[in-house]
Amino acid sequence: FLMIPRPPRSTPKPSSAASDVYKRQFMRITEIKTYVLVADNADVSLTSSAQDTILVEIYTDEGIVGYGETDTNPWVAKALIDSPGTHTMDQSMKDILVGKDPLSVEERWEELYIGTAMTGRRGAGVNAIGAIDMALWDIKGKYENKPVYQLLGGNVHENITPYASLQPLGSSFEEYRDSLVEWAEKARNLGFKAVKSEVTMNGPYAHNGMRENDDKHTLVLEAVRKALGPEIKLMVDVQYKWKTAEDALRTVKDWAEFDIYFLETPVWTDRLNDYARMHEEAPMKIAAGEWLTTSYEFEDLIVKGKIDGEGEYKFPDGNIAKGVWKDNKPWDVVGTLETGEVNGYYENGDFVSVENKTKLI
Repeated sequence: FLMIPRPPRSTPKPSSAASDVYKRQFMRITEIKTYVLVADNADVSLTSSAQDTILVEIYTDEGIVGYGETDTNPWVAKALIDSPGTHTMDQSMKDILVGKDPLSVEERWEELYIGTAMTGRRGAGVNAIGAIDMALWDIKGKYENKPVYQLLGGNVHENITPYASLQPLGSSFEEYRDSLVEWAEKARNLGFKAVKSEVTMNGPYAHNGMRENDDKHTLVLEAVRKALGPEIKLMVDVQYKWKTAEDALRTVKDWAEFDIYFLETPVWTDRLNDYARMHEEAPMKIAAGEWLTTSYEFEDLIVKGKIDGEGEYKFPDGNIAKGVWKDNKPWDVVGTLETGEVNGYYENGDFVSVENKTKLI
């Protein structure tokens, strides 16, 4: 049989004056542009994400432009933002945004996350949303003539303690050790109260493809601690050096003498049972989480991996995980800027202690 479509119902058109008022009810996004930026001397053999980025520009009908970026492969992020949609679970990010109010930042994030969920609910998809989110907050700050930190509630701390990041040069054990010692001495002389040192001469992201054993790593740490002296806090990043907690603990149990504030990413991010064991047996706090996106992944890291108030967890860069908006659906992880320590989280509006899961009043 033949189905004849029903004609659409007519709706009265607003007067010209009313139409103008409606148009002025909110600012609209008119265009999104993306640019891949790569350093002239970029070297793909290096373990460095500082060589490239993506710049996202969001334009509005009021002439305000917002800028954002994200720390992932910029070509991938560009493709995710620029690609056309294919169905309701994989919509075009640009199509989701154009014509919408940029000042409703949380709503735009939610629309992007749900609208691209089949491809983008983790990893690079959320990285790309983070760049857009940053640009939207930039627009909001410019519109309200306020710095973004004020839009987020203002200062949390009057002062924080910065740390110097020690990145070595060289391709031999001696060059590597001596380079880190030189940087440690510079940091001390500049007055830093804390440093974080790479110590990665083996593993998947070993410096310059080095293959030194664990004893050599211990010798490097010994030299760095000696150069710093006992007062400066020392954090150590081994960049996923060991495959298991068993492998890591054979060495790091002997590192207690170096008074390490935290050991970053000793094993692969997904090995949550190994992180739990490191939390129980290592003589220092354990840090992880730099690649995680959304609070759901951090829930696993905190609960299953036990990277909690007794240990330490590394907050991800905002532009990797979420952009600027605090992720409070369902968990808003709470920490301190000085140490990054997690004290607890918000669940359904209540603060919950991570350590004992007891609701606090």
